Order: sequence, then structure tokens, then C-alpha cells
Amino acid sequence: LAGGLLTNRYSNVPNSYLNRSGEPVSSFMSKSELWHYNNSLIKSWGPYHRRERGSRRGDESTWQMFQSNAMKTMEDIAYKHHVSIASVILRWSIQLENVGSVVVGSSLNTNFDDDDRPYTRPNDLRKVFSFILDEEDMERLWNVAGGDKTEHNGM
Repeated sequence: LAGGLLTNRYSNVPNSYLNRSGEPVSSFMSKSELWHYNNSLIKSWGPYHRRERGSRRGDESTWQMFQSNAMKTMEDIAYKHHVSIASVILRWSIQLENVGSVVVGSSLNTNFDDDDRPYTRPNDLRKVFSFILDEEDMERLWNVAGGDKTEHNGM
């Protein structure tokens, strides 16, 4: 779950936790979230989508592009199935042909929002087994993830 970036916590970051560029301030993030923000999002996902997708939004930051593209897609799919963004991402991973299992790590040593206490996570994540992503959902997630779909599905 990219250290927590692919969760509901990052779907609507309050303005008080955004800098002037519209990106989350480091004090909002745990160490793991900050690492994944810098290494997974800024150094990998952003450049890939600018280069491969031919992004014409040169003035848009990687975070803004991530919010308007990836998070919006994940939010829509989560809403459709009445589950969290984390459940959508885990379900997507499980449905990949060459993935045998997923491992979810959690830290009780993190700042939680009032509605995201550690004791609610197990119940929320069990919902990953209560729905199936259809072909359209899978395709939409591949489009925002980037990479080679055939590499993972054996197509």
C-alpha cells in the first residue's frame, strides 16, 4: 500500500497539511509514507506518467497529477464497491494472475485520524474478500499504475 499512500488518508488531505505547491508537508506523513512519497511517487510514478503517458500538464506537480489521476480512479472504484482504497489495491493485487498472496504490514506507532484507529483496520481489510473487481476496474487500475500489464498477467 506504498507505506500508506494508497489509503483513504491521502484521498483528501486537509489544506492545513499542504504546502504552497499543494503537496503534503512532511509532518503529515509517517517515515514510511515519506519514504514512499519520495521514492515511489516522486522518483518513479511521476516521471513514468509524464514520459509514457505524454502528460501535457507540465505545470502540474507529481502530487497533483497523482491526486487527479490515480487517487480519483481508486476513489471511484472504492465507492463503486463500498470499500476502502486499501481494499481496492489489495483486491487488485490478489486478482493478478501471477500473484500468490499479499502481505499487509501495519504500525501501531503512527498518527491516526479519528476515524482510522488501528483497531478498525483488520475489519476494513477483510472486506477485500467481499468483492471482485471487474475487467473495467482492473484496466483502470493498470492505467494509473503504469508498467507492463502482460508482464504480470502472462498475456
